[in-house]
Amino acid sequence: MDADPLTSEGIFVFTSAAPPASAAIGNLVRVSATVTEFVPASDPLQPPLTELSFATITQLSAGNALPAATPLTAAFPSPAGVFDQLERLEGMRVSVASLSVNAPTDGNVNEPNASSTTTGVFFGMVTGSVARSLRESGIQPPDPPPAGTGTIPPIPRWDGNPEVLRVDSDALAGTTALNVGFGQTVGGLIGPLDYAFRRYTILPESGSTPTVAGSVVSASVSVPTAANVTIASYNMERFFDNVNDPGIGEPVLTLAAYNQRLAKASLGIRNALRTPDVVGVIEVENLSTLQTLATTINNDAVAAAQPNPMYTAYLVEGNDVGGIDVGFLVKTAPVVGVTPRVTVNAVVQELDGSLFTNPDSSTEILNDRPPLRLDALVNNATGQSYPLTVIVNHLRSFLGSTDPAAGSNGWPTAGHRVRAKRQAQAVDLANLVQARQF
Repeated sequence: MDADPLTSEGIFVFTSAAPPASAAIGNLVRVSATVTEFVPASDPLQPPLTELSFATITQLSAGNALPAATPLTAAFPSPAGVFDQLERLEGMRVSVASLSVNAPTDGNVNEPNASSTTTGVFFGMVTGSVARSLRESGIQPPDPPPAGTGTIPPIPRWDGNPEVLRVDSDALAGTTALNVGFGQTVGGLIGPLDYAFRRYTILPESGSTPTVAGSVVSASVSVPTAANVTIASYNMERFFDNVNDPGIGEPVLTLAAYNQRLAKASLGIRNALRTPDVVGVIEVENLSTLQTLATTINNDAVAAAQPNPMYTAYLVEGNDVGGIDVGFLVKTAPVVGVTPRVTVNAVVQELDGSLFTNPDSSTEILNDRPPLRLDALVNNATGQSYPLTVIVNHLRSFLGSTDPAAGSNGWPTAGHRVRAKRQAQAVDLANLVQARQF
């Protein structure tokens, strides 16, 4: 220990298997090992974690008091500071008197049963730091700009939101997973500071007693006025039914699980989105599934003494190998006489034939989930009508956009291909929208 506040007094010892009995809390040990800067193979650009590997551990004494925990405050880590400002505490005990939850506890999903199990991992900031931390635009630190950016305007660089802490609440033996959400605070956090998944991570220690206060805050859109036209986009997150479609190899839900997902989506659209006039849906298996959802929402609204939106479903099959598509739920409840709230003039799948050209001149489908265009009139009780066009999109995800693995079809890396495809899809969509301007 050098008592230098700018350097860490702790270090992680990697033992490959369960630590030996000599590595018990309170024991003083001698460790002979190799110093390693660990970078996960899955994220070669992640800053390293200094650790001791291939360790030999010898116990020297027992019953020693643990070092005092360093308190983290609203000013440290500073929202305006560098992304790695907590490196000086890596491997040391830290404490947080009150942590405001920024993102809820994560989990693993069992799709066929529509169930989940907690991972115990959540994110937050020291209470008083910022109201809520959101992902800003720009390249994640410390990643370098993508190759070839010298010919385009500079790309913004995100600061990484250094105020956000990751908590793995049940990582250490003798601890219990905390299941929390935004709006709640967690008090009494104390334990060693790890670094994983590009985020400094508190591992609550056995014997500590974190407390949870407050209620989870659920966000809903504002109540629309009679003069408003409401349009929403809703990613349904792989919304499959209970019928096996051998052509796509999708998860087949149990009937109970399917009904549970339908009921949950109905609540979201009716109570959080307040039954918009048009809902652009993403990641729905097929038209039959979307029609079942429309019927569920309509029936649930009546049962809850809410106005029946009389949603009608529209979906056109796309090219996605996983069987997910985009579509629309359109409100057709009459506003005066037999005039529906929304009159549908056309629903058209766009850009289905667009091709993506690889550097080796081979081609493939560009839009796995082609945009779907709705041309409609929104009618109100006074007889006025408002023409509109809505295009629902589901472009290629960010997944693999920085992958340095060797590319195929002439691409230098897999990441180059992902970025090029995303750009080509964006240009294709922009040209479609531009061509419709009048």
